[in-house]
Amino acid sequence: MHVLNTLKSSKNNTSQGGFTLIELLIYIALTSLIMSSITLLGLNLVLAQQQSDVQLTVAANIQNIAQRVQYEVRNAQSIVSASANDICLISSVPNRSPVRIYRTNNTARIAWGGGGSDCSSLSFDEQFSDSSVAVSSFDFSDFSQANSEHVFFSVTVEYDGGRAEWQRTESYAGSVELRSAN
Repeated sequence: MHVLNTLKSSKNNTSQGGFTLIELLIYIALTSLIMSSITLLGLNLVLAQQQSDVQLTVAANIQNIAQRVQYEVRNAQSIVSASANDICLISSVPNRSPVRIYRTNNTARIAWGGGGSDCSSLSFDEQFSDSSVAVSSFDFSDFSQANSEHVFFSVTVEYDGGRAEWQRTESYAGSVELRSAN
């Protein structure tokens, strides 16, 4: 009799244990909601990181180009010519003279040394803008007067990442005076 009661009680426990279909459906729905929220959060973090990287890349290139132009102009003895996309300077360092800063193929470049005073046939030439950005404009104007030599310059850098939120354009304009002109 005791064995029969034990079998009946174990049979009753198995029929009452477990989850109902409604409970399982609620569990699956809640789990799906939580997982989709986590996925969207992760996707938003990745997109925000990409936008931040684009902004930093463009800002770093603007800063690098502006600092390089300011350094070269401040340390020049004189301005040979300044035009849209190009400036030619006589450097105060003889083996670096002349110095040409220019834009070609959407890149900022600098060339120096060994050429004629008109910045032709220079020995060294290098790109100083990142290849991931496009330098869409690079303009120079000579605002020199009798007692001082000034250069006004402006540069525009663009990043095209393919998506609208990954596109960025920044411009910078500044002026710099030659130190040797003082």
